Amino acid sequence: MALEPKAVKNPHSVPVPRLYKFCSKVLAEYFQFKGKIPKLILQLARKEPGSMIKLANKLLLALEAKLNIVKTAVENIGVLENNPGLRYELALVIAADMLLNEVQSKRFERLCKPVLTMLEVREQLQQEYQRCLQDAPAAEDRCKPRWVCVNTLLMSTTEAKQHLTEAGFSLKHYTPRTYEQFLLSVRDLEEHEFMEDFHFAEVLVFPSVGLSNNHLVVTGKLLIQDKVSYLSPSVCGVTPGEVVLDACAAPGNKSTVLATLLNNHGLSQGYTCAGCLHCDCLRATRVLDAYTVIVSGLHVCWMPTL
Repeated sequence: MALEPKAVKNPHSVPVPRLYKFCSKVLAEYFQFKGKIPKLILQLARKEPGSMIKLANKLLLALEAKLNIVKTAVENIGVLENNPGLRYELALVIAADMLLNEVQSKRFERLCKPVLTMLEVREQLQQEYQRCLQDAPAAEDRCKPRWVCVNTLLMSTTEAKQHLTEAGFSLKHYTPRTYEQFLLSVRDLEEHEFMEDFHFAEVLVFPSVGLSNNHLVVTGKLLIQDKVSYLSPSVCGVTPGEVVLDACAAPGNKSTVLATLLNNHGLSQGYTCAGCLHCDCLRATRVLDAYTVIVSGLHVCWMPTL
């Protein structure tokens, strides 16, 4: 009796490799500037085994090093336009496994729909990647963005933009309708461009250029800090005249934002942990000394907790 041929599975019924699903999730968080890749992996790998974490680190860190070139190659071959159901982050992860893995991955034997789609364009992708690698060797030097807050106790946002323009920076005008569109615009910032933040007019975003010696930074009119330092005090709805307890005031970024929101009318108490007392005191002294004028009339109290 002849055996019947084994039925071929429908690609849509074959699950995506677990590593690809996990890495694409991490990559989506990374594109939203929620943290560095190793940190995001640890945050999201709640029940993942150690072997998964190790593989994810290896694959995603390799992708990060060549991210702009891999993105360009994937976009240029049109695989995303021709396959609307293929998620962007998943396509990048599979492409990275194809292009950057020295050993042929066994994951390509899992013939799920996304893997099959990328295998169909594998040769074209490799050729385009090599072309991009040769044509744009400087693509890897693109800087990561840097957020700064305008110290409105010393200068208005309009004045800050004007001074930056006079210093050789160019304000990039844009009309994003979504935060995702804004993040894409941020990633395309040129060396001496800057943008206004999507949520806060007092927060500006730059490519990671050397701002530490800029006159506005040295004089305390611009405060170099992550956007999250501005976000936390803002959502609290702090208004002048209130008493604010900053129970995690190290190294002091949110405390300086609180000072601007209180507008020199109120009380801000900052507490640091005893383990960081030495370096925090140095930072606190620097902040208070440098900003004596801007916090005049505002009682800022720094003390260690036990």
